[in-house]
Amino acid sequence: MIHLRFLAVPLLVLVAWIGLAGPAVAAPPAPRDKTVEITTVPSTPDARFALDGVPLVTDPRGIVRFTVPRSKKPHRLELQNPTMESPGTKAEFVRWHGYGGGEQGYNPVMADLVIDRALRLQVAFRVNRVVQYSFVDQARRPVPPERIESITLRSDLGRTQTLAGGRPVLLTAVRPTLGDGQLVAKESTWSVQSVMIDGTNVVTIGEQRFRPSQVGERLEIVVLLRSAHLRVRDRLLGTPVQAVVHLTLPNGVVLPVPTDDGGEAVVNNLARGTYTVTAQGQAYAVDQELALSRSQFVDVRVLTHLDAVILTGIGVVAVTVLCGLGLWRSRLHRRRLAEPAPAPAATTGAGPREEVVVNR
Repeated sequence: MIHLRFLAVPLLVLVAWIGLAGPAVAAPPAPRDKTVEITTVPSTPDARFALDGVPLVTDPRGIVRFTVPRSKKPHRLELQNPTMESPGTKAEFVRWHGYGGGEQGYNPVMADLVIDRALRLQVAFRVNRVVQYSFVDQARRPVPPERIESITLRSDLGRTQTLAGGRPVLLTAVRPTLGDGQLVAKESTWSVQSVMIDGTNVVTIGEQRFRPSQVGERLEIVVLLRSAHLRVRDRLLGTPVQAVVHLTLPNGVVLPVPTDDGGEAVVNNLARGTYTVTAQGQAYAVDQELALSRSQFVDVRVLTHLDAVILTGIGVVAVTVLCGLGLWRSRLHRRRLAEPAPAPAATTGAGPREEVVVNR
């Protein structure tokens, strides 16, 4: 008879083997709820969405998260406020990113959204901002907005916008762009192409740049205005002459400028450009072209009535002298013709002897 203690060890080994060979324990089932995260670009709080009619709103960071049961059933996700306005700002929906493609990505409504996995969606907005501006000269003195005929602005994407006067304008401040597979917000840069005053451009093209997102209460634009110090002088004597100077602006408008007793006048805030200057009220005035690229002194030469008298006198004297010279030369010529011709002079002495050779 076998002792039980000899069977204890084999029995324990057998029990352990049976336990290891038993059925495997099943893994826990995968969770059926999937998380969806929607991020606005740029961050836009209070953006309103609806998933199958259930309202959703972004937090102060412009993000909203929610979970739904995993399924192949299509859902309807809608952006309910594709245009959002606040004082001075307007945000407009551009596109979805992170699911699907094609035309559906540019529609505020995604009608066939299948949530069978975790999703991260981006919603892009273009943010426009109202920009108000004022004008100053190079000395930072204000320039009245009514002098501005038009202003032309150009974005870094090549879009230009021309508007009349100093009217506020709505410009793209932030736009979405694709970088490293994600949408990112990029600030737009604009430049001043032209500011028209009196028919001429008073800024250097593209020199002044700004970002609407960073403009404060008002954008200050520097315009190039010059001054002309007019000095009317007698053309012959060089003395000052009091007169009315007609200054023709680049747009053809004539500006009368009276001088003081010393024949001088200063005209400020002139747009750089080409002008015509004429002094009126004198015996004879000549148009002078003035290229005003900087502030400068301008001498306006005129012929006065005194100059006319002097020139007339000089002309009379000159004519009298010329006539006298002509008469004197004529009389001298007639006198020479009236004198008898001199007799031919007599020949003296023998001339050279001529040899005659006779041939025999």
